[in-house]
Amino acid sequence: MFDKKLYAGGVVFLRPIELADVSETYVGWLNDSRVNQYLETRFRVQDLASVRDFVEAKRAAGDEYLMAICLAESGRHIGNIKIGPINPWHLRADLSLFIGDRDCWGKGVATAAIHLMVEEAFSGTELHKLCAGVYEGNTGSLSAFKRNGFEQEGLLRQHFQLNGRWLDGLLLGLTRDAYAQRCCGSE
Repeated sequence: MFDKKLYAGGVVFLRPIELADVSETYVGWLNDSRVNQYLETRFRVQDLASVRDFVEAKRAAGDEYLMAICLAESGRHIGNIKIGPINPWHLRADLSLFIGDRDCWGKGVATAAIHLMVEEAFSGTELHKLCAGVYEGNTGSLSAFKRNGFEQEGLLRQHFQLNGRWLDGLLLGLTRDAYAQRCCGSE
């Protein structure tokens, strides 16, 4: 499944995250106010130990899969994408990501990474639904999810606080059936 393969794509490839990926650059992404503005990690200063602990915990979890997003051309690690926790009864999971390298923003990287994870989730597992949440104003992530067939299913009014302002949370979803219809033209 997600932790044993390399997924190739035109712009990026995904691979299981390794402890060797935990670097000052990675930590810097999580402490960068522009990168973390829509991440819950912004509430705590990150360091090598905290990021290493997070990566180790995700690697040990049986219901979550953390993948490194790497540029196809160079192999450079530029962000992460995670699926899980997987709900085994309702066959659904959350999908989340961040692109830490700001030079890669606006270039279709998030869209490509989401595409690879969605494709694997619906072809390599029994998952029925993928869910995602975005802050109001996070237009990059919202667009990337919508380009992959996610639809807004809910609105959490004034759910997040950012820089002294209350923002809504948008709940997104994509079912296996909607994915099959979108990718394969089947019903």
